[in-house]
Amino acid sequence: MAKHVINQGFRAGEMTPKLDGQVEFDKYFEGCKQLENFVPTIQGPAERRSGFRYIATTKDSTKECRLIPFDFSTEQAYILEFGNLYIRFYKNRGQIVKTTASNWVTATSYVVGDYVTQSAIIYYCLTAHTSGTFATDLAAGKWVAQTIYEIPTTYTEAELPELQFTQSADILFIVHPNHYPAKLSRTGHTAWTLTDIPFTKRYYPTASLLTTSGFDNFKAIDCVDNNIATKAWDNNTDPVGEWLLLNATSPREIVKIALYVANADLNVEFNVQYSTDNVTFYNAYTGWILAGEGMGWHEVEWDSVGAKKYWRLYKNNAAISGGDVMEVQFFEAGKPSAWTAGKYPSSITFYEDRLWFAYLQTIWGSKSGDYYNFSFGTDDDEAMEYTILSQQVNKIQWLSAGRVLCIGTAEGVYKASASSLGEGMTPLNITIVKEVSFKGAGYMEAIPIDNVVLYLSRSKRKIREFTYSAGDDGFVAADMTILSEHLFTINDTVTSMAYQPEPYSCLWCVRDDGVLLGFSYQRLEKVLAWHRHITDGL
Repeated sequence: MAKHVINQGFRAGEMTPKLDGQVEFDKYFEGCKQLENFVPTIQGPAERRSGFRYIATTKDSTKECRLIPFDFSTEQAYILEFGNLYIRFYKNRGQIVKTTASNWVTATSYVVGDYVTQSAIIYYCLTAHTSGTFATDLAAGKWVAQTIYEIPTTYTEAELPELQFTQSADILFIVHPNHYPAKLSRTGHTAWTLTDIPFTKRYYPTASLLTTSGFDNFKAIDCVDNNIATKAWDNNTDPVGEWLLLNATSPREIVKIALYVANADLNVEFNVQYSTDNVTFYNAYTGWILAGEGMGWHEVEWDSVGAKKYWRLYKNNAAISGGDVMEVQFFEAGKPSAWTAGKYPSSITFYEDRLWFAYLQTIWGSKSGDYYNFSFGTDDDEAMEYTILSQQVNKIQWLSAGRVLCIGTAEGVYKASASSLGEGMTPLNITIVKEVSFKGAGYMEAIPIDNVVLYLSRSKRKIREFTYSAGDDGFVAADMTILSEHLFTINDTVTSMAYQPEPYSCLWCVRDDGVLLGFSYQRLEKVLAWHRHITDGL
């Protein structure tokens, strides 16, 4: 008489051969020997995966590239193709192309990434040059006919796996130890700009470095670090052309000025000016209007014009009425001094309204709400720096924000938080504790899902789940590959990961042999299932 075994579904996925015959194991009847090109569902059955859609060939199929998501909203989502020294863009299942470009002009400076139109054909600039005749420049390899939209970068193919990202609205922040931290900004479908992040820090001049042209009620000594206690500048009727001058004694790259206005709205308009000799002044910013802006801190910033010795606020309007200026602050371009070539941050994330960076065993958090400001101090909202103490150097591999700031290192995982639950981290209230030892992380961004973090192990052959365990009264890092360890042999390491929330909650992992592994992860529904997908190299 035939015996029939009732399989309870595939919620445990493909299981290791070491579990063969282990019928007493509670997951035994929810797994299978091989699950290929199928995806387990919450209800139990496995569904055949959908096919792949061909969109485009990468710029150079002989070189590796990375696909990075850029989600501004549900209506505006892109895929970015990071390749050797370039980025290309995809949207709505298609590659973004240029449909128009300015006409080519002779005797004009062009840089890599410029597009021009010549004889109704769009060309892309390959080499920076000053144009001569178009036919000659084209023959010299300075242009190529191309409508595919791309922008140049300085990231080489070898550096792509080590890039780490975080996003805020229309800006993607990018870090790599060999490169100054950068931001990729989108202002239009074919308008993307990659620039260095314009970091700032407070410059603290003494009161003797500030002078005025004759503001009757301007007290320079109260402008600097006055703690908003005494009026630095009362209402007055001084004419157009009065000024407040900063003599920095040595050139300073000032890029921002802030004023604190109290008591009422302040009717005033400034130009920000600079000079090298205190004789001839040039405008760095024109028309800083405070009228109608109300009370509190107001700031203005501008593109750097370099380091200058003299800076001044030049008044454009006559009678000033309304509130009082209580303090003036100056900010210069600046990053933490530890950041140098080859030692720039390698990890990045947002947490508690600060932008966080990490390199080796040190983390840096920006001023609260002012992500480019790294003016360190002891006030609650000022920037902070913290170095993890340990017996050996364990490089920080990633940062991930959740209920706490998770810090994955080569030896274990730490959590950073305030000393008490419900408080925010400040320069004087930050605690970093190692939660998991001997379960180090690989150098690859972790994937936060709900209240857990999935991360690649240091060996690149395990996926661990970093989460809080009430039973252990602490965080744990369980091995998510233990039931399917045969999919992660010593010769099969994971080279990249991505998370897909819909229609299946699935972590996708690419092995170095090209096999695509899926991990159906729905912890509340007890679905933890690995499955493999063969793509025939596509």
